[in-house]
Amino acid sequence: MFPQALESQRAETICNIDLILKWFTLRFFETNPSMLNKALEYLSSLFSVLGEEGYNLTDNEANAFVPYLILKVQTTKPHPVLPNPVPAELTECVTTV
Repeated sequence: MFPQALESQRAETICNIDLILKWFTLRFFETNPSMLNKALEYLSSLFSVLGEEGYNLTDNEANAFVPYLILKVQTTKPHPVLPNPVPAELTECVTTV
């Protein structure tokens, strides 16, 4: 559902990016590994689209989302829940902040 909407409704997705990122931030605290993997896959696609559209997160969007993304991506040992490797778009998002 989300991936199809991302491609067919880019403008609407970007207009509601704050809500989408907040929803995914809440999903980071779930213990369901398949949900987290799907969330990271979607976020990887989302950040690719945002890059194609030349969109930069506002300070409020970044402050509400990026710290939690860093908590999930930043790990010194293999994490049983995170996909290996973490999608490059998400790693790039963290390193450019």
